[in-house]
Amino acid sequence: MTRSDILMFTFSLPVYWAIILASAKASDTVRALMLGTLVMSGAEIGLLLAYAKITALSAASQLTGDEPVFEWVRQVQFYLIVNVLPYTSPFIVALSPHSGLRSQGFARDSMTYGSAEVLPKCGHLRQRRRN
Repeated sequence: MTRSDILMFTFSLPVYWAIILASAKASDTVRALMLGTLVMSGAEIGLLLAYAKITALSAASQLTGDEPVFEWVRQVQFYLIVNVLPYTSPFIVALSPHSGLRSQGFARDSMTYGSAEVLPKCGHLRQRRRN
């Protein structure tokens, strides 16, 4: 395996640490950092093993010949394991153990930007709406 192939499986751990350390509540940070590091390490090892298995199956199918449907399924799995999961998993895992981060991301106040509740606070927009 080349170094660039292995690099994609080590990307998610520093990103996860950055997300957790940038969150506001320090009380949940240590627990979320330790728990998430274990989960992310397990996910990275699992993705690396799945990558090796799919690569071996692809090599074996070239020798024996395989049905196109199985080759397509293997290509979809390869795409998800290499290009999607290593880059999205830190964000998904960061939301699960950290309650402060979940409340920041899904707070009701953060969803009201641009709605009618925000417009009356802006004087120049109020005048334009009346005209």
